[in-house]
Amino acid sequence: MKNWNFLPIFFLFFLSCARIVPLTGGDLDVLPPKPVRYQPDSAALNFKNNIIKIRFNEFIQLKDPTREIMSSPALHETPTFQVRGKNLFIRLADKDLLPNTTYLIQFGNSIADITEGNILKNFFYVFSTGSTLDTLEFSGNIITFPSLEPGKDFKIFLYPDTIPDSSILHVKPLYFVRTSSEGSFQFRFLRYSTYKIAALKEENNNFIYDRPGEFIAFDSQKVILQERNPSRSLQAFSENLKKITRSEIGYYRPGEISLPFLPHLSYSLKFGLSDSIRVIKDIVENMDSVRFYFPESEVSKECTLLISNSITESVDTISFKTKFSNTTLRKGRGTSKYLPLLYTNIKASSTNFKTPLQLTYSDPVIKIDTSGISIRGPEGEQNFKIFFQDSSQRKIIMETSLMPDREYSLKIREHTFTGLSGLKNDSLKVNFKTISSTAFGYIYAGLEDNLYKNGELLLDLMDENLKTLIKRVNLRESEIKLIGEFPTGRYRLRFIYDRNANGIWDSGSLKDRLPPEEIVLISQFVELAPGISQKIVWRPGSERKKFD
Repeated sequence: MKNWNFLPIFFLFFLSCARIVPLTGGDLDVLPPKPVRYQPDSAALNFKNNIIKIRFNEFIQLKDPTREIMSSPALHETPTFQVRGKNLFIRLADKDLLPNTTYLIQFGNSIADITEGNILKNFFYVFSTGSTLDTLEFSGNIITFPSLEPGKDFKIFLYPDTIPDSSILHVKPLYFVRTSSEGSFQFRFLRYSTYKIAALKEENNNFIYDRPGEFIAFDSQKVILQERNPSRSLQAFSENLKKITRSEIGYYRPGEISLPFLPHLSYSLKFGLSDSIRVIKDIVENMDSVRFYFPESEVSKECTLLISNSITESVDTISFKTKFSNTTLRKGRGTSKYLPLLYTNIKASSTNFKTPLQLTYSDPVIKIDTSGISIRGPEGEQNFKIFFQDSSQRKIIMETSLMPDREYSLKIREHTFTGLSGLKNDSLKVNFKTISSTAFGYIYAGLEDNLYKNGELLLDLMDENLKTLIKRVNLRESEIKLIGEFPTGRYRLRFIYDRNANGIWDSGSLKDRLPPEEIVLISQFVELAPGISQKIVWRPGSERKKFD
């Protein structure tokens, strides 16, 4: 008889030596679906079908077709789309097609394979209801003002040149395309004709400019299509038509509210029927918001915000109760009071000894105990003068004689500053070192030819990240002049064509057919080295500039 007692031992040995290997399906699929058959063929002439069938080389899925798929010219009724395995069916409404017209259906990012989600990009289907296929192309780009960022997700519209200007963006266009993430656009399969052009960035997808705050663009110069068409650059802007709602009132520290800054709106704030409550208004640097400050005793009380609109010549009112957000505050030691915040422009290792020291308080200052401020250096205690830089009494300037390449210490005792809210500051200590006397450069600027006569030309000196406006000067005169002496480093320059000479950038107006005031950003950095001067010479109306 055979002995099988060794089998369990062998089986256990086999299991212990086995290595578990996960199952794989081969290489990862990275290719998008590919169309292999059209019914009718793409670029078909004398098109009379109402069903289009497109077969792909693999199973597909359709993502957000309502947003992604566009037909140009626009169809009166939205087609229906249905996926069956590898086939996409498009059903057009009966009698929805114009005679002798070329139609382009663009699929955007809607078509992807069903396994890995690889997207088929730049896919389109074209057909003509006539005997010829229109083949002209037209391209361009769009820039948003004043940020100068590429106009992503805009719709570019072409209208017949016979419609009045007042109808632009208020009726549906004849042709349209969507911009890329880089702000570029391209029309294909257009017919010989003359068009008017505009652009809109919208959320409700109705092709109509009907919401204040939507970004728009237009060009007074018509698009005359020929065999070769130069590209067109559009300037997008948001009109100053926006109204402020209660939800846009920001609440911060006790006794402070914030509102968006809009050039056409002016605000005033009242508590009760009298003007006995002191209220201070401040426009925040770089004009991104307007803030109101009032005593903490008025928190949670009813107030009225008056909003005057210089465009519509109307006045709106919003009644609300003030409050504040705990998330932006910090508690003081041994007290339940919230302390205002104290900021400084001092840089620990590179403070400019030629500019005054600056403090910014989160609350308008109504009282200062100067005995609580001390500036010490190698020579001992520093004398200083103190005054307010702005009407809101939040920016405090300390003038003192600092030496280059020295170490200093600024100390501020608690309760030195008393704010309008009644709250007082926490203590502050800052050790810092001034930069060397040679760590400066000079910037000169001017116009090359004649005076800029259409308003004024503004020059903005910005930090290298375009976040901070360092200095703004008027360049109406043609002579070269000193803009200033600045610490070494990298800077950026931009020019603003100040059409109405009000000293700030202004948006455009569709009603008045006014584009936004033009902003030209110099792509080249200004590199300031110790003791070196940079001279910028500009010719208005051109891209020409010189750096010496």
